[in-house]
Amino acid sequence: MYKLFLLFFATGLFSQSIDFTQNKYLSAFDRFSIKKGTLTFKNDSIILKYEKDSDIIIFNKENIIIKTIKHEFVSSHEEEAKLFVFFSLVKAVFLDDFTEIKDNFTILKKDKVVLIPKEDLADVIQKIEYKKTNNKLEYLNIFFINKNRIHIVQNN
Repeated sequence: MYKLFLLFFATGLFSQSIDFTQNKYLSAFDRFSIKKGTLTFKNDSIILKYEKDSDIIIFNKENIIIKTIKHEFVSSHEEEAKLFVFFSLVKAVFLDDFTEIKDNFTILKKDKVVLIPKEDLADVIQKIEYKKTNNKLEYLNIFFINKNRIHIVQNN
């Protein structure tokens, strides 16, 4: 499921792609894994593709679609409510528009933005921190309750 948490990058004005690197720490295994990927933002969708992985994840206003080589899985936002919040977070981070996530996070802004989850998300996420300079994501750090962490940087 952490793979899907990476849908934290978006800006969807027309069609734009952002390359990123994800460094994920899994505390249960005391291991790090590094992946590179691309997020493509269109007017009505966000598309996530990892390097060396044939799966494609598409988020749009109606549903979340996971395409594999053999299958296509479609879920509604109600079925994947937490994932929907994460996609909304992606949009908020890149557009600096917090209207879609303000019900789920307390937003603190200083030299970096800190998001403290409310209610349902608080049982999974401890906090989220990110910093942008000149519209480029310097870092996005996600701290999970179970001590797992995800660190993401924008490559381009």
